[in-house]
Amino acid sequence: NYKNYSFTTEIARRKSYSLFPDTIGYYTLMSYRYDKFTPFVMYSANQNDKSHFDTSSINDYTNTAKSELDMFLYRTNNSQKTISLGFRYDLMVGVAFKAQIDKITIIDYGADYSDTVKRLGYTQRDAGIDDNHVYQATIGISFAF
Repeated sequence: NYKNYSFTTEIARRKSYSLFPDTIGYYTLMSYRYDKFTPFVMYSANQNDKSHFDTSSINDYTNTAKSELDMFLYRTNNSQKTISLGFRYDLMVGVAFKAQIDKITIIDYGADYSDTVKRLGYTQRDAGIDDNHVYQATIGISFAF
């Protein structure tokens, strides 16, 4: 924190030896506090290792098994990037009203079958379609004890 400015960033990496891909994720958040009101902007991304999804070395003459494996592997790919704008308003000590809007973009031909996407009216986001996005708005009140 410098004066009323705040800057936060974090990066994490997951190494996996299972059916799930290696993943790197990060976010950067910047905000400026005006008394009780704090607007912010955030960028975040989650990227899976693409080599995990390469099935080109499989010999399948009917292409059935390879096709099913491709769909299974793509369903484990949740690569995405998100741009968020929002604010926090401190109502009193320990209680804050928060609101934000996110633009979530699926990248690297990932799939999204999450409950959030279903609640937004989409049944799924199929693998093989890149740079598809959805907007999500969130409001809430947080309590700290």
